[in-house]
Amino acid sequence: MKEKRILILGAANAQIPLIKKAREMGFYVIVCTYDPTEPGIEFANEYQNVSTTDKEAVKNMAMERGVNAVTSWASDVAAPAAAYAAEVMGLPGNSFLTVKMLTRKDLFREFLTQHRFSTPGYQILTEKEIHSGFNVSLTLPLIVKPVDSSGGRGVARVNKMSSLNAAVLDALSYSGNKKVIIEEVIEKAGTQIHGDGFVLNGNLVFTHLGDHHFSHISDVIPVATSWPSRIPANLLQKLISEIGKCVNRSGLQFGPINIEARIDINHNIYIIELAPRAGVHSGSDLTKLGAGVDLPLETMKYLDGQKVNIEKLKTDCVAYYILHSKLTGYFSELTIDPAVEKYITNLTIKANNGDKVRSYKNMKDAVGVINLMFDNREEMSKCMDQIDKFVSVVVK
Repeated sequence: MKEKRILILGAANAQIPLIKKAREMGFYVIVCTYDPTEPGIEFANEYQNVSTTDKEAVKNMAMERGVNAVTSWASDVAAPAAAYAAEVMGLPGNSFLTVKMLTRKDLFREFLTQHRFSTPGYQILTEKEIHSGFNVSLTLPLIVKPVDSSGGRGVARVNKMSSLNAAVLDALSYSGNKKVIIEEVIEKAGTQIHGDGFVLNGNLVFTHLGDHHFSHISDVIPVATSWPSRIPANLLQKLISEIGKCVNRSGLQFGPINIEARIDINHNIYIIELAPRAGVHSGSDLTKLGAGVDLPLETMKYLDGQKVNIEKLKTDCVAYYILHSKLTGYFSELTIDPAVEKYITNLTIKANNGDKVRSYKNMKDAVGVINLMFDNREEMSKCMDQIDKFVSVVVK
């Protein structure tokens, strides 16, 4: 029997669930990343020092290694290269152009506008326009973002026009394509919705949607998600229907998706992000724990040519919280209130005593993550709505 080979782009903590699942299913797993210290390498059969964003290098290496599948997992930046290689090689996957559109904020906003989905007012600026002077005819407050970054890098809320230029220049520094998007803030009714879904044969067949929570440090970059969402059932169904339409029109055929959305005071649905990837912060673990769906397993079944049959088995209360510091300093300890400890199912901490820790501005500043499970929504709300009071990263 011919050996089954898969190339997985990236080997960070977020990619480990798929690497392990592929090994369990008998695949010879090759991982590629420019960083030889990524922890997922030890779980793979083979490591190649190739950037996950270099689509030609990824394609050439995949062809040389004779793989049966190429995929990425929980990574916006790696998804286009994986799609490109799979498409060129005739392997299961999605169109490169579709994946590129879904991972570029400028292209996605243009797609939503073209297909008449609700979008905030927005403006796209090139590097040339930024440096030659630009005018913005949008209404404050505004959100400024690089079109192609991830993890909140370069994202800022602007409440006065005098702060806009500095925010745009900062966002530009994080953009590989040297473009910035400025958007009007959608004043949401209730919470910002966040979670995972799964697409099969071009249709949305599963969603696991929860509520984002924000730190008092920043109302732009979330620090937690709790499931299930508190939004009313009728609005949740309206949101799922809108996501399904977006999936159909995008041309996406298969795989996990990560969703961010807002509902305004008039109950209009705004899809902020529909990324062709799994959730980053133990997302697949919490989807299995909270909904009974194993997304890495279903992904690998599809790539292996097996039948995929996703069924939500339960709706339990689960959450994650990103460990972070209010202040820049040197890591001393992590303190957790005993009232919260009983809910923790997993704790990952990246900092050692004395390590430099920065005040939380984006995901790169995260010190670790905790997963939690609750007996009911009341317990979860009581904990997650004031999680900053119960869990603290202490720096000196």
